[in-house]
Amino acid sequence: MSTPIARLRWQVPFAAATVLLACQSGQERTVLTDEPEVELLHFGNGEEELVTLEECAPAAELTDALEVRWCRQVSPEPEDTGPDPFRCSFNNLLGSLSLEAADPSTLLLSYCDFDLDGGTRAATVGAETLEHAMLLTTECVGTPEQGGTVDQEVDRLALTLRETDDGRLPHLFRFDPDSGLLSEPERVAGFNPATRAALVDGLQPSLWALSADRILQHAYVHPDATVTTPQAVLEGVSMWAAAPRGDGTVVAACEVDGPLTVLHLDATGTPGPEVQLPDCGIDAWPTMAIMDDGRVLVAGNDSIRTTLTWLDPSLEVLGSTVLPPGSTQAYVVVLDDTFFTVDATGAVHRWTDVEVGDRLGQIPYLPLPEGTLVALRLVAIDDGLGFAIAKQISSSAGSHAFLTEYLDVGVVSLP
Repeated sequence: MSTPIARLRWQVPFAAATVLLACQSGQERTVLTDEPEVELLHFGNGEEELVTLEECAPAAELTDALEVRWCRQVSPEPEDTGPDPFRCSFNNLLGSLSLEAADPSTLLLSYCDFDLDGGTRAATVGAETLEHAMLLTTECVGTPEQGGTVDQEVDRLALTLRETDDGRLPHLFRFDPDSGLLSEPERVAGFNPATRAALVDGLQPSLWALSADRILQHAYVHPDATVTTPQAVLEGVSMWAAAPRGDGTVVAACEVDGPLTVLHLDATGTPGPEVQLPDCGIDAWPTMAIMDDGRVLVAGNDSIRTTLTWLDPSLEVLGSTVLPPGSTQAYVVVLDDTFFTVDATGAVHRWTDVEVGDRLGQIPYLPLPEGTLVALRLVAIDDGLGFAIAKQISSSAGSHAFLTEYLDVGVVSLP
């Protein structure tokens, strides 16, 4: 990125809370809210030029590429008019991203479109379908690992962080992929001001929020969108992942300068079994999946390696294995009572037993031929894997560098 040549002041045009002005530093996104004025760093002279990528172009010729059923570029959106001025050399920033299977041939996303005229969007994507719906203008959760939706049969429940007089707090709202927004976001009582928040689907959906002093709070969400009283679960947390198990939930949380703690909460939120694993990195989020019989597979990610750890229903360690070098940011999914992992290289492994993994091939859009991986989401769909890949690509105009983020969505078949 070029050196800032000017520091400009720019009036925020939104009357409501503004969470779409953002610069990025490392893995964190600094969100600027609705102050009377905000300072932005302007790189270059504003004459931004961007490289247009082919839609879902394969990363490389791979000898073991999995069969691609279809793939579409979802963002930048078709109506996107191009780069916004004074965006710190960033264009089309992406934030929270959730992915689910709407039916055996269609994927549903909700995601944060970080454009100045963007917000929280829903997209229905299939081989012959690409439909966008704007849910909340100029408002969304800016961290890729956060957000989330809950399928409530007749509609969906989603999460946003909204600026209030008491700070940024979790709010829940309802939407329908076809009809759009069904209810305005309502504040969830009892949570501390949050830097991050996540909504996790399940038999009893759960809401998680991390405060500025790194206290992780949890509450269960009822069908009427009311929640139980939030409770502090862990302290010193930097990143976490949660997954449903029965009518309870399991959380895997990275403690600052500490271990990866895996903890079970029952249906009342009472803590149960707990185990600490030495596989916690400060720059990559843990992921996990849970079998119907209660077994857990946790991927502890850091900048050097990924360690998979199998746990029995009591969270006793059954075994662990380290993935090959370069296999960072592994994601775990369950299909037909079998664990599958996908890492940042695109390698897909099927784990038929503890420490016994069969490499099935690669998703041909990973590893990226250029740029960096922002987020990867997976969902089991009809003997295959649905994927959403958010990536950041650099381009240049003269001596000025620009970064654009893209979102590709598709399905590969599993042998």
